Amino acid sequence: MNMATYTPAPYSEGLAAYSNGNGTSGSPSYATSGNGAFVPADQDFGGALEILKTDST
Repeated sequence: MNMATYTPAPYSEGLAAYSNGNGTSGSPSYATSGNGAFVPADQDFGGALEILKTDST
């Protein structure tokens, strides 16, 4: 089995593969939600996905 088949693309290639919902097919992604962004030069992590929390816990 090739594990690359099950590994999503890096954040730098786009956020469409990363679910902002429940992870099922058709649920919103960070590419369209407006509360996630790829930051190529994060001061602590280099390239990183940054997510804005919009709901309380």
